[in-house]
Amino acid sequence: FDVNGTLLWNYSIGSPITAVFTDNMFVAVATGMTVYLFDINGTLLWRKDLPTGGAGGISVDTVCTITVTVGGVTYHYIGFGDSRGYVYFYYSNGTLAWSYYIGEPVRVITYGIAVYPNGTVVGYPNGTVIGGYIIVGGAGGGIYIFDLNGNLVYRFNLDDCITALYIYKVYVIAGTFKGKVYLLD
Repeated sequence: FDVNGTLLWNYSIGSPITAVFTDNMFVAVATGMTVYLFDINGTLLWRKDLPTGGAGGISVDTVCTITVTVGGVTYHYIGFGDSRGYVYFYYSNGTLAWSYYIGEPVRVITYGIAVYPNGTVVGYPNGTVIGGYIIVGGAGGGIYIFDLNGNLVYRFNLDDCITALYIYKVYVIAGTFKGKVYLLD
């Protein structure tokens, strides 16, 4: 819907939706075992079925989209994590950018910038970005910080399922299932 309440588009997927996310270019939708990418006008660009290896009970529980400009080149990433502990990041054309196994079910994926104490900005969401971090939270309490190339930069370990994450300046704010809030440096 737009601000006037006008329906702009809809699409029938036929399965329960487990996660949605949008930026100014794309809409990503997850349904259990499949991730769909639409452009902002509702055109289906691609769908990806999770590789299951014959295992059952696998689901996609979180999804996000990221638009990043690095060195004058704009990249659009679509990230999602599954209940086995795999994190996937695809380019908007459907090509896999990177994947990583964290070893615990993925509950949250977000993207953030970092501003160092001297004022240097590492990234800026929804605009020109010269860097930035992807932050993943797991059901076992792990918080994983990746660069845009999928390299693990840092890992925190808390004692509870991570349910919410946000990055602000050089801090990671985490919320857990048991109702605790953490500010990590």
